[in-house]
Amino acid sequence: MDKLENETKDIAKPIRGAKQEDLPFLLKLWEASVRSTHLFITEEDILFYKDVVKNVLSGPVTIYCIEIYEAVYGFMVIDKGSLEMLFIDPVHLHQGLGTLMLQFAIKNGVNTVEVNEQNYPAVNFYKRAGFQVLNKKNVDGFGKPYPILVMEIPPRP
Repeated sequence: MDKLENETKDIAKPIRGAKQEDLPFLLKLWEASVRSTHLFITEEDILFYKDVVKNVLSGPVTIYCIEIYEAVYGFMVIDKGSLEMLFIDPVHLHQGLGTLMLQFAIKNGVNTVEVNEQNYPAVNFYKRAGFQVLNKKNVDGFGKPYPILVMEIPPRP
């Protein structure tokens, strides 16, 4: 197989299951993404959530990466039909990678997501994909003052 054929194959099917050796990099990617997009979260809380994310990534969840030319540009975590995380390397935001991942997730049964209300770009991203706000939690799952929107794609008739 020549190089161009390999590159085309990589681009055509960029989403793959995460490997154990990806996990340290995914944690770094998560932190870079959060520091770039979640400006409302305190430094102390970023460090707190970093430990939480490390535990989640090591747990019994399904993790997918988006990989192009053998480089991982983002990842998502899915658990029981819910998109638990979707993070893209901040250098590669607004290039359609998150949309590719979300479409893949929806095709594979994801219909709910919880998102920080203060993360306006993410809220709008999910709304454009067809998600609607079901309800709002005034604090996150750890009791921290970051309101969470519970969003769902309505069932199709």
